[in-house]
Amino acid sequence: MPGTMRKKSSVILLQVSNFASALGNSIVMITIPWLILERTDSPAFAGLVAAVSALPAIVVSPIGGWMVDHLGRRAVSIGADLLSSLSVAAFPIVAATFGLTNTSILIMRSLEQFLIQLGIPPERRCCQMWQRNQK
Repeated sequence: MPGTMRKKSSVILLQVSNFASALGNSIVMITIPWLILERTDSPAFAGLVAAVSALPAIVVSPIGGWMVDHLGRRAVSIGADLLSSLSVAAFPIVAATFGLTNTSILIMRSLEQFLIQLGIPPERRCCQMWQRNQK
């Protein structure tokens, strides 16, 4: 019985952490483009940032697969989520210290998307790409 409870609590913790990560990523997905439009007042630049931030998904697949094979799925997922949260925290820090420029926004958004994609398990990443292509 205690082993069953431990397995259930592990699954619950996993689901809670997945929910928290997905919620944070969803909030960022809405607020960063909004911030870009507010700061630059340029829909063209917001579109450029969106296009460039989609590129890390292509780069991450081979790197993420190698990291999962060598470091383990759990370590890569936790590390990517922690680094992703730091990259999101970089926006207000850079804004307060140096000010946000178009270049800094582009670099931080690309880095953030790279880390977010790294934290998504490969089987979910494939399913997301497949679902997008079906629409």
